[in-house]
Amino acid sequence: MKASQRLIAIFLLLSFLFAIPEVRRITTSYLLRSFYIPLLKAEATVVDFLNIRKEREDLLRELAEARHRAVTEKLELFLEEDTVKTSAIPIAYSPLGVPTKIALDKGKESGIEYGDPVLQKGNLAGKITESMEGSSSFLTLLSDEMKVGVVDTRSGALGVLRGGLEPALLYIPEWADVRPGDTLATSGLGGVFPKAIPVGVIKDMLPSEDPFYRNIRVKLFVDYYRAGSYTVLKK
Repeated sequence: MKASQRLIAIFLLLSFLFAIPEVRRITTSYLLRSFYIPLLKAEATVVDFLNIRKEREDLLRELAEARHRAVTEKLELFLEEDTVKTSAIPIAYSPLGVPTKIALDKGKESGIEYGDPVLQKGNLAGKITESMEGSSSFLTLLSDEMKVGVVDTRSGALGVLRGGLEPALLYIPEWADVRPGDTLATSGLGGVFPKAIPVGVIKDMLPSEDPFYRNIRVKLFVDYYRAGSYTVLKK
C-alpha cells in the first residue's frame, strides 16, 4: 500500500472513530487533561509572576521615593542651619543636547569658588570647575570625568558614582547588600561633597565580566533638561 493510501485509510478510520460519541468524549477529555488544562495553568502562572514582579517594582519605586524624600528633608534641615548658598540661573549648556558643563549667571562676586557643590531642587547636580566675575560653570553628572563618593541609604554600602550618559556605581563587590530601587546619597568621604545629598537610585544590575565587582547602572535624580535655577553651596 502506498503512503498516500495509508494516510487516506488512517484519516477514514479516525473519522469513523470520532463519529462514535463515546470515543469522541474520551478523546476530548484526554486532550483537555493532557494539553489544554496544563496550558491554562501555565498561562495563569506566568500572569501571576508578571503581576508579582510589577507589584514588587512598584513597591521598590515607592520605597525609593520615600527614602529620597527622607534624605532630602534631612538635607533641607542641614541647609537651613548654617550653610551658605547661592541661587544661580543657567545661561549656557555645553553641549546643548547632553550638557556635561553648564554656565551660571553668578560667579566670584557671589562667593562662588572652584569645587563648590551644585544642587538642583535638593539633588546633586555637579561641582563648580570655573568661576569668574559675573559667571561660573560646573561639571555635571553626565560627564565621565565626574566621580562622586556615595552611600546606599538602606544598607550603608559605600561606592563611587561614575558620571556619563549611563551613570554607574563602581567598586561594589558581589557580596554587597545593594539592589534595584536603593537610594544613593553623597557619602561625604573625600571632603568634596557634604554627606547626605541625594544623587540617584539604583536602576538595575547587569551581568558583570569582573568576578569581584557588580555592574550597576544608576538613574540620576537631577534633570538637566528642566528649566529653573541651581543652588551653589559654599564648601
